[in-house]
Amino acid sequence: MNKNSVRSDVAIKLLLVVSFLLKAFSYQDKSIGWDESTYLAIGKYFYSWGQVGFIEAFRPIVWPLIVGLFWKLHFDVFFIGGIIQIFFGLGSIYCVYLIGTKVFNQGVGLLAAVLFSLSSTYYYCNTMLLTDIPSTFLGLWAVYLLLDKKYFLSGLIGMLAFLTRFTQSLTVELMFIFLLVNAVKSKQVKSVIRFVMGMACLLLPYLLYNYLMHGNMLAFYIDSKIGYSQFTSPWHEGIILVLSTLFTNESWVFIFILPALVYILFNDFRMEVLLLLAIGIAQFLWIGKLPVEIVRYLISCLPYLYMMSALGIYVVYSFLTPRFRLLPKIFILIVMVFVLQLISRFNCVELPHNPINAIQRYTMTNYEHLKGKHIWMSNPKHFTYVDLKIDESMFYPRFNVDKIAYLRSHLSNVDYIFLDSSNLGCNKETSSACEDEKWKLIDQIRSEFHEEVSIPSLDPKKNYAVYKKIPHFVRTNFP
Repeated sequence: MNKNSVRSDVAIKLLLVVSFLLKAFSYQDKSIGWDESTYLAIGKYFYSWGQVGFIEAFRPIVWPLIVGLFWKLHFDVFFIGGIIQIFFGLGSIYCVYLIGTKVFNQGVGLLAAVLFSLSSTYYYCNTMLLTDIPSTFLGLWAVYLLLDKKYFLSGLIGMLAFLTRFTQSLTVELMFIFLLVNAVKSKQVKSVIRFVMGMACLLLPYLLYNYLMHGNMLAFYIDSKIGYSQFTSPWHEGIILVLSTLFTNESWVFIFILPALVYILFNDFRMEVLLLLAIGIAQFLWIGKLPVEIVRYLISCLPYLYMMSALGIYVVYSFLTPRFRLLPKIFILIVMVFVLQLISRFNCVELPHNPINAIQRYTMTNYEHLKGKHIWMSNPKHFTYVDLKIDESMFYPRFNVDKIAYLRSHLSNVDYIFLDSSNLGCNKETSSACEDEKWKLIDQIRSEFHEEVSIPSLDPKKNYAVYKKIPHFVRTNFP
C-alpha cells in the first residue's frame, strides 16, 4: 500500500469518526411524523400478529421489521432507531468513498465522501426514523458489490434496498441492464444469473407474503400506483422545483457536474461511469414527479451527484495545475467557498418539531379504556405512543367516493373515530362529488358520535377530534 492509499484510508476513517461524533452530540429527542408513525405501526402489526397497529401494502417491509423488533424487545424504539440511522448514514458515506475510489481514484472518492457528509439533506434525513438513509446505504452497497464482481450478493442487497424503499427499483433495474450489456459483450451470462438468483432469494418470499397477506402478489405495486397517483405533478414543474431545492438546500458545487460530463463524454465513456451517472439521473427524474416533501427525497440521488461533482472538481484542477501558476490556488479557494456554503447550510437545518397534541394525549391517558375497541383513524401520529389496534385507515388506499360509501355503511361497527379531516383529501377528482360526500360522512359522524376531545382550528373545513359512539344510537338510512 503506497503513501497516498494510507493517507486516504486515514482520512476516510477520520471523516467517519467526526461524522459520528457530530451526529451523536447533535442527537435530540423529537416528535414523530406521519411516515415514521406508520412504519412503527406496521412493525407492531407484524410482531403482534395483527393485534396492534395496522398494515399498508404499499409500504416496504424492511424498516418496519427493524423498528418493530426493538418494540417487541421493549427497547426505546425512538432512541435505538436514531442510532441505527446514524450508522446507516456512516455506511452511506463509506460506500460513496469506496465507489468513487473504485471507479475513479482515491482523491475523487474521498472528496465525494466529504461533500456528501456535509450535505444538509443528509443531516436532515439522519434525524428521522424513515427509509431514506437505510435504502440509500443498501443501494450504494449493492452498486459497490456489483463493481466488485460479487454478483449474487449485489442482487441480494439490491433487493433488500428495494424492500426498504421501492424507488430503489431504479437502481436495481439499471444494475441489471449494466450486467446484460456486459453479458452481451463478453458472451458470458453467469454474472446475470447470479445477480437474478440473489434477487430471487428475497423477491419470491415477498411476493408470497403479498399473496397471503393481501390476496395479490402485486398488492404492493397496485396500492403504490394508487397512492402516488394522488401526488404526482407535471414533469417540467417537478424538475424545476427539484433544481431549485437542490441549489437552495445544498450547494452550488453541483455546477462541477458540467465539466465531469464533458470529461466522461470525451475521455471516460466506461460502463461503470455510465452506471453511476444513469442512477443519479434516474433518481433525480423520479423526484421531479413527486414534489411532496422534496427535501428528504433528494437523498437518493445526492451520493451520485456528489461523485460527479467531485470528478468535475478533480478534472478542472488537473487541467489547471500544469498550465498555470496561480489559477489552481484560486480554484481551490473557490471550491472551499462552496464547501463553506455547504457547511453553513448544514448547521442551519431546521429540524422538524411537532409537540404532542390533545388527541395524542387523549390516547395515552385513555389507553386502557381504548384497548379492544373498534377504532378508525385518519392520522397515524395519534397512535405513535400507544399500542392499539387500528381497524380502519380512513384514507387508505385512496380516499374517494367509493371509500366514503364503504365508511358510511360501516359506521355502526365502530367504537371510536380519530378524525383529522385535513388528511381526507379528494385529490385528482374531476368534480366536487367526493368533497360533498366527505362532508356528508363527517356530518354523519358528528350526529352519531359524541365528541370526546378536539383541537380548535381557524379553518371551518378542518376538523380534528376524537368521536365516541353514542350508546344505543339507532340510525336511519343515510341520504
